[in-house]
Amino acid sequence: MERGAGAVLGTLFATGLTVLLHPHGSASVVLICVVLAAATLVRQNSYAGYAACITTTMSLLYGYYGKSAEQLLLIRLQALMVGAVLAVAVGWLLLPVRAGDVVRGRIAAALAGLAAALEAHRKGSDTVAPLRRFEAAVREVHSSARSLWLHRRVLHLMGRRRATPHRTAPVEALVNCLEPLRALTAAPGNLPGEAATAANVAVIRRSLAAPEVPLPGLRPPSPEPPLAALDAALERLAEGLPALR
Repeated sequence: MERGAGAVLGTLFATGLTVLLHPHGSASVVLICVVLAAATLVRQNSYAGYAACITTTMSLLYGYYGKSAEQLLLIRLQALMVGAVLAVAVGWLLLPVRAGDVVRGRIAAALAGLAAALEAHRKGSDTVAPLRRFEAAVREVHSSARSLWLHRRVLHLMGRRRATPHRTAPVEALVNCLEPLRALTAAPGNLPGEAATAANVAVIRRSLAAPEVPLPGLRPPSPEPPLAALDAALERLAEGLPALR
């Protein structure tokens, strides 16, 4: 759906560019390089923007080689729309993959990285590699929850209020673990309460592995500043897990 929306935006933008730029001029070649660089930058955050940049690049190339950009872009847009409809139909009807299940699995992988970083800090080992793995895992979780973010925005626009946490709540809580963990791994020594925090991570990981078992209570948060924020984020994560079941 994002690819289809990006193709529409790119087609409109590219049509305007063909009016302003000479199709065979050097400015067109420079602009192609600029648009491709922009596509590389926006791909991680907006697939619609990436598709719009690629469509714009195609339009500039069509014009540069003396072809009718408007006609070819219309054919490309129609093909993308048909492909989008087929892909969505397959994803909904033939081979559905629930976003909640994917998010649960990736949260479990991220918590494994969090546990490794905590263990390395408690033992006085190098925490750079475990921290980097945790950061990469959090980015994977955030990326896999894109459809959940869209669902929450739709509910917000419709004015619907939820009495229970949305399925994005545990994702937000996991993201909130980043800064306190960075501060913790930068602090020397083993802070009081780290063992309790590691135990809370283990409890949440067991709950993810066995969602049918009620989540036991977590240990009280630590009064230490980095651990207090980390424990608070873990508590919110635990409270939001039922929304993913």
